[in-house]
Amino acid sequence: METTTNGKKVIAIPEENWLRHYDHHEPILSKETFEAVQQAMDA
Repeated sequence: METTTNGKKVIAIPEENWLRHYDHHEPILSKETFEAVQQAMDA
């Protein structure tokens, strides 16, 4: 699928062809802090 956005060509790439780099950057929040905030927001 090809579309144009702001005059630029955009080509959709299937998700199975995506490159993912997990834990590439140091997180701002620890995982524990993130989970605690998520639980507090859901309550």
